[in-house]
Amino acid sequence: MNRQSASSMARVLFIGLLAAPITGCASLLDVDLVASGAVRVDRVESKLIDLSLPSVHRDGNVLVVSGTVIRKPGVDGPIPEPLQILFLSKNGEVLDELCLTWEPSEIPIAGNRQSTYEVRYAWLPPDGTIVRAVYGSGPAAFPSDGTLSSGGRGSSHTPTHSTPSQQHHSGRSGTSHGGGRR
Repeated sequence: MNRQSASSMARVLFIGLLAAPITGCASLLDVDLVASGAVRVDRVESKLIDLSLPSVHRDGNVLVVSGTVIRKPGVDGPIPEPLQILFLSKNGEVLDELCLTWEPSEIPIAGNRQSTYEVRYAWLPPDGTIVRAVYGSGPAAFPSDGTLSSGGRGSSHTPTHSTPSQQHHSGRSGTSHGGGRR
């Protein structure tokens, strides 16, 4: 091996060693929390819309929850209530909740009849958290015993809606509110 090719080989090796940690760090910043087993997802059935299972990713220190809402056949009127995303502990206690809207805000009545939602949330849930998508409210939205926390306020709970300056999460459509339990 001549001196010039040895020098070129050393440069390639050096650049490769520098690039490995950078690309490794990038993959650590975006993690599918469902595929990794850190969270589980579910949804509650609705008479008006079909909800996809939420997609839950970590983007650095930000949680990203997204999905689709699809009008059921024959449902062509307004769909007034917001979507709820509940974060439930392994024991079924509500850790937090978000109320958000989808985009476009009026789910189309033609074509694919669907809208999407995405929320970026500056909080990472503990391992084992269940992320539940719910349209509407009522007992089906909450754990099977109907409690929201160890204090158990039941299904009549009305979430506390913070102002945008108090929130640590934001929805793509500009509407997302969180409960005060953290």
